[in-house]
Amino acid sequence: MVETSSQSVSTSSLQAPKFLWGLVSFGALVFYVLFIVRTGFTVGGERYYTLFDDAMISMRYAHNLAVGHGLVWNPGEVPPVEGYTNLLWTLWMAAIHLLPLPLSKTSLVVMVSGALILLAQIWVVAATARLLTGVQRSWAGLFAVFLTAFSFPLIYWTLRGMEVGLLALLASAGVLLLFRLQEERRPAFLLGLALCLAALVLTRDDAVTIAGVLVAFALLTAPSWRSRVSTAAVLGAAVAVPKAIHLAFRWSFYGDVLPNTYYLKLGGSSLMDRVGRGALTFGSAVTQQFLPLLVVAGLLLLALRRGRDPVLRGRLLLLAALVVVQSAYSIYVGGDAWEYMRMANRYVAIAIPALTLLAGLGLAWLGEAGGPQPRTLGIVLGLGALAGGLWNAGDKVSEHLTSPRDLAWGVALAVAGAALVGLFRLASRGIDEGAWARTDRARIAWALALWALVNGKGTAQWVVDNAYELPMNVQMTRVGLLIRESSDPQASIAVAAAGSTPYFAERPTVDVLGKCDRRIARLERSRSFMPGHDKQDYDYSFGALRPDIIVDYWHPRPDAAQALARYGFEQMPNGLWVARSSSRVWRASISRDFDRFGLPPLTTEASLPPPGPAR
Repeated sequence: MVETSSQSVSTSSLQAPKFLWGLVSFGALVFYVLFIVRTGFTVGGERYYTLFDDAMISMRYAHNLAVGHGLVWNPGEVPPVEGYTNLLWTLWMAAIHLLPLPLSKTSLVVMVSGALILLAQIWVVAATARLLTGVQRSWAGLFAVFLTAFSFPLIYWTLRGMEVGLLALLASAGVLLLFRLQEERRPAFLLGLALCLAALVLTRDDAVTIAGVLVAFALLTAPSWRSRVSTAAVLGAAVAVPKAIHLAFRWSFYGDVLPNTYYLKLGGSSLMDRVGRGALTFGSAVTQQFLPLLVVAGLLLLALRRGRDPVLRGRLLLLAALVVVQSAYSIYVGGDAWEYMRMANRYVAIAIPALTLLAGLGLAWLGEAGGPQPRTLGIVLGLGALAGGLWNAGDKVSEHLTSPRDLAWGVALAVAGAALVGLFRLASRGIDEGAWARTDRARIAWALALWALVNGKGTAQWVVDNAYELPMNVQMTRVGLLIRESSDPQASIAVAAAGSTPYFAERPTVDVLGKCDRRIARLERSRSFMPGHDKQDYDYSFGALRPDIIVDYWHPRPDAAQALARYGFEQMPNGLWVARSSSRVWRASISRDFDRFGLPPLTTEASLPPPGPAR
C-alpha cells in the first residue's frame, strides 16, 4: 500500500545496501569510459575522435567562433546562416576550442564533459528520490538511479555530443529545486530554478515546453497569492529576458527571429504529415523500449489516484507531465530523422530521468505490495521481450531496412524471455512465494529484468557493432582530412552529411540538405516527409554555387547523376566528385582511397596521409 503521509511512500521505507549504490555509480563510470574509448580511431598514426554528425555541425560553428570568425557556417559568409539550434551547447563547444588542442581531440573533450553531465544526473536523480521517499538510499532511489545511469538512449545522445544530456540535467535539476522550494521558500532555491530555466531556453528554443511545465507547477504550488506573484515575476523574467536577448542577437546577426532549421523541418510540411509520422515513430519507441517503464510508472500513479497525500501526488504528476509534454512535442514535429535506431529520440530522451523516477518508485511499491509471483512476472516479461523483437523485425521489413541480424533480434529476445522465466523461478527457489517479493534477491532481479527489456537491445547492439552511425562519422572524418590535404584552402565542397567532413576539411561548404542554407530550407519538400532530409535543389547547389568537390554521392540517384553530369563533375576512383574545371583540387591526391561506410575497406588506413596542422 501507499503511505499517505506528506513526506514518504512506505514502499521506499527500506534502505538498499550501500555497496549497491557504489556499484551502480562505479559501473556507470566504467560504461561511459568504455563508450568514449571505443569511438576513437587512428588516421596516419594519430588518434581521432568525432561526434554524431549533427553535433559536428555545431562544432564547426564553435570552431569558427573560437578562431575569431563569429558564429558562422562559412567564414566571411554574408548573410550568415544559423544552422545550429543549441546556442548554449555550441558556446560550450567554442570554449573547448579555446584550449590548446588539435582538432583530433576536441570531440573527446566534448564527450568527457558529457560523461560528467551523466554523473551529475545520477546525483540529481538520487537527491530527488530521497526527497520523494524521505529515506536515505531507498530501494526506490536505487532503482531510479540504476535505470537512469544505464539508460542507453540518454547515454548515446549525450556521449555522441548532442545537447540532450544537458537539457535532461537542467530539467531534472529544475524539478529537484521545485520540490525543495515547495518545502522551504528559500531565495536560493528560487534563484537556482530561475537559472535552470534560463539555461534551458538558451540551450534550445523548444525547451520552452519543459520550462512551461516547471513554471506552471511552481505557480500552482505557491503557498499564497503574494508568493505566486513574486514567483511568476522571477521565473517569467528568467525565461523572457535571456530569450529576448537571444532573439535580438539572432535578428541583428542572422536577420531572422527563428533558426534556419525551423524552416527546414517544419516549413512545407502539413500538420497531418508531421503528426502521422511522429505518432508512428513514437509508437515504435514505446513498444520496443518504453512500455515496461510506462506500465510500472502507470501502476504507481493509479495506486495514488485516491491517496490522501496531495503533495506527493502532485510531484509525481509533475514528473508524468514532463514525459507527456516531451512525447507530445516529438509527435508534433514528426519525430526525428534517425528513428531507425528504435529508441527514444532526442526529444523524448530528455524526459527519461522523470520517467525512471516514476518507474523506480513504482517498482519499489510493487515489491512492498507483494508484486506478481515469480512465474507470472517471468512469463509477462518473456512475452514482452518476444513482442518487442517481432515488432522490430516487422518494422524493419516494412521499411525495407531488414537484414538477417534484424530478423534475429526477434528470436534472440524470445530466448531472452524464456531465460527470464527461468531466472525468476530460480531466484525464488526455497523462499515462500508471499515473502519472496520483499527479498533483496527479488528486488535486484526485478530491476535487472526491467532494465534488460528497456535497454538490452540497444546495449547489445553497442557491444557488437559499437555506437549507431559511428562508421559513417569515421568515414566522413577521413574524407574531410583527405580533402584538407588534397585541395587549396579556397576550394569549396558540397555535402549532405554536414558535420564531420566540413569540420575536418576546413573548407567553404555547401549544405545540399539545407541545414545551413537559407534558400534550401525554405523550399517545398521534394520527397516524403523526413525531418531535415526532404528538401534539395541540385541546380542550385551544384550549378549555381559551383563547388569544387562533392561528397556523399557514391552511388547517386538518377536525378543527382544527371545534375552531376550536367554541371561537369567527374567521379574519382574513391567516389568523390570533382569539377572538371577546378584548378583548386589536386586530383592525384584526392583520388586516394579511404574506408567507405557499408563496404569493405579499399586499402588500409595507412594510405591516407597524416592530417595537416589544425588551424
